[in-house]
Amino acid sequence: MKIIWTFTLLMIPGAMTSMSVTGHAGGEINITCTYQEKYTANVKYFCRGQWSDCTDRIRTKTKNKWVDSGRFSLFDDTRATVFTVTFRNLREQDSDTYWCAVDIPLSEDPNTEVKLKIISGKSTYPPPLASSSSSSSSPPSSITTPPVSLNSQPSTSDLTLSSPSINDSSLIIGVSVILLLLITGLVSFKVALCKKHQARDKDPDSDSKMSEPGTENSEAVCEIK
Repeated sequence: MKIIWTFTLLMIPGAMTSMSVTGHAGGEINITCTYQEKYTANVKYFCRGQWSDCTDRIRTKTKNKWVDSGRFSLFDDTRATVFTVTFRNLREQDSDTYWCAVDIPLSEDPNTEVKLKIISGKSTYPPPLASSSSSSSSPPSSITTPPVSLNSQPSTSDLTLSSPSINDSSLIIGVSVILLLLITGLVSFKVALCKKHQARDKDPDSDSKMSEPGTENSEAVCEIK
């Protein structure tokens, strides 16, 4: 579970202000720094080390929009005249002196010293706030939901009923037609063959001649079975 601490610091030009902050390894902290309205258009930054050689961790002139740089994010809320720095994935070696400041060309930058100490383990009590006032620019807390894998049996809507394919039906119909044509052809051939035999056996002068003894006129009848 992430540990998110929020601190609100006030930067006063010409005055040295300092705040000690304690965070927990693996968590994150939100540091909200208040500045004067006349510095709304200036660059805001957060740096590490002694003020004389402070190294920037994040610096931006973007207004009213989150800007990311590694484990740091900064949001400059010009309406509330505050900027918020989020420091994520805290480690014990991150313990050091930090500064939130406003860049003023050709002048001393108003700043606030942040003495950060990171400890291991989880906190059982909510962290104290450096100021009782809350800032509207504090970033919303995030909740990470682990993925859940569910094993379930397939529903009846997922089952597909098998049915004869259209190709099988077409094949059956085609075979039936071929067989019908073959039977019709055989019948026609047999009828033609019977008629041919009748024509051969018939004598064109049979009406004027007498039948020979022992012979009879007969008509061939083709029986179609």
